[in-house]
Amino acid sequence: MTSLPKKILIIDDSEYHVEIISSQLVTQGYQVEKAYDGPAGLAKVKEFAPDLILLDVMMPTMSGYEVCHAIKEQEETRFIPVILITALTDAHDKVKGLEAGADDFLVKPLNTIEMLARIESLLRHRELVEKQRKRDQYVAEISRLLDLEQLRREEETKRKELYKEVIYSVTGGKLHLVERDELAGLRRDEKELGLINVKMPKDVTAARNAVENFAKELGLSEQKVYDLALCVSEAATNLIKHAEWGIVRESRYANFLRVWIEDTGPGIEYNNLSKAALMPGYSTKPSLGYGFTIMLECLDALYLCTDQKGTTLILQMNLMEEESEVDLDAFLANWKD
Repeated sequence: MTSLPKKILIIDDSEYHVEIISSQLVTQGYQVEKAYDGPAGLAKVKEFAPDLILLDVMMPTMSGYEVCHAIKEQEETRFIPVILITALTDAHDKVKGLEAGADDFLVKPLNTIEMLARIESLLRHRELVEKQRKRDQYVAEISRLLDLEQLRREEETKRKELYKEVIYSVTGGKLHLVERDELAGLRRDEKELGLINVKMPKDVTAARNAVENFAKELGLSEQKVYDLALCVSEAATNLIKHAEWGIVRESRYANFLRVWIEDTGPGIEYNNLSKAALMPGYSTKPSLGYGFTIMLECLDALYLCTDQKGTTLILQMNLMEEESEVDLDAFLANWKD
């Protein structure tokens, strides 16, 4: 692929000098634009977007120093190489040019070979500078995006934690929202009692019967057995309705009976969790509708993990029956006897 010719802008009030330099540059394959005073030169810089500028020092209206300073103070033009052309040889004049931002100097009368060599050198240097600038800009943009992503994740984490705390509080400490990596901790030290694959309506019945049997064996009251079986039916029915397939697993942890209902279907979106859990009858396709309302009423605790990988519900019942309230009248009557 043929590269485009480099563009050089000549700014000099002498048309004679401009034409001589222009013809030498065109012969070398450069694209040349001309300006004959400072203001016109500055306008050409914006219009022509040169790769390099040859700038005469001694000009009316604006000196080459002033033009160079104006070019270098603008962000969009400050990296364009500027060669000052001068008949002045005093060191003070060079210092003034450097202070204005000049990249190099050529002394009149110009030596063509020297001029072309310096132009080529500065253009090559500019290419390297531009590559480095683009690389730096790319790195800076990547860094900025990473910082934004980190900030977004931190904010998301804070939002989720607050969300969990609110849900936990509003449900009286019953509903625990957990992340997928926390499930392993909940499984630790559990004793598995049974597992049923759930795919068809008959499997829901089988799961309910299995849970009822385990609950009775572990000594749950008749009411708690019924409540737990009802919750299992709700969750398992929802499983086959929206996820098509999943498992129901019974386990014991300390003084708790747990029933895990797990699927790989579409999870409940975080934005809908509060409605799905707290609004009776609210339903989205992968939600439980009235199911959450029933579970929060019947269970001692409910753990929920839901994301794109699926949903896990842990239904928990306390195996230790709460002490019933003492009948004060009966107690006093017995005490008198």
